[in-house]
Amino acid sequence: MRTITTIIILLFSLQAFCNNNDSLNISQLRNEIVVVKNELNSKIESQKSILDTSFSAVSLQISSSANLITVFSIIMTVIAIASGIYITYLEKKVVTILKANQQIKNDVIELNELINNDIKSLYLKFKNEETKDIINRLVSVPEDIQNVASLLLTREISESEYSKIKKACMEYAGNDPIRDLSSYHITLLQHFPIQSINDNDLKEYFDIHLVNILNLAFFKIDIIKFVKSIIEEYLNSKVSVVSLNRVISALNNTKYATNEQIGDLIFSILKNKNRQFDFYSKLDGDIIGIKQQCADLLVEKYKNDNNRQEEQIILKSITGN
Repeated sequence: MRTITTIIILLFSLQAFCNNNDSLNISQLRNEIVVVKNELNSKIESQKSILDTSFSAVSLQISSSANLITVFSIIMTVIAIASGIYITYLEKKVVTILKANQQIKNDVIELNELINNDIKSLYLKFKNEETKDIINRLVSVPEDIQNVASLLLTREISESEYSKIKKACMEYAGNDPIRDLSSYHITLLQHFPIQSINDNDLKEYFDIHLVNILNLAFFKIDIIKFVKSIIEEYLNSKVSVVSLNRVISALNNTKYATNEQIGDLIFSILKNKNRQFDFYSKLDGDIIGIKQQCADLLVEKYKNDNNRQEEQIILKSITGN
């Protein structure tokens, strides 16, 4: 009996001890679980922090890459535009060079044809270019007229050169009233009779010196050419009646005043009866020189013609009856 009781007590003690150990184990496990949980939370937080940092770095890199791509795109766009402009410039330059080369080629072909087929025309071209160079030199060195005037008088000069020669003349004159300008004025009058006669800057000089210029510097062929230009441009209303009478008055005082060829030339240009009578009626002064030639031609041609009243009056003033 004692033995059983002892066994029972031992069993209860063992159970109590076991229960006590289980409690201790559970508590220990809980503590360990808490520790593990804390460690896991710590690692999760750490990983989360790492991930956040990584995400921030990636975002920053993506943003930087996007900015870089934008800048690169802008640079490429600028380069493309600049390249396009440069290519267009090169294209235009190439086209210009090609045109220039084609023009040179055409000039060479034309020159070759002139050399082979028309050497006279080639000579005239060279002569004209030389004349232009002489005139351009006069603009720079007006005093050189003394050396080149005789050369210019033998050349054909384009009307477009009038302003250059006149400019050189005016610069040469300067403020010196006694400087000899005859070489310039002879050149101007011979090559540009209409422009010279109508030019107010030259009027005073020609009013004084026109007779001497026509007498001393103009040959018969020059006078014929001069008169022809004056009459033709008078008919075209480019020479006024006043200027016409200045020229006729000057001619009347030259050695050519009695040259019947001048009267015949005038009437051949006027052509018809009405113009001839009208021209004569515009002439001032006494019936001498050129006016006398025109008067004689009117009487010769129309004395016995069926004339109008104003024409009869003109004929009577010539014949006196």
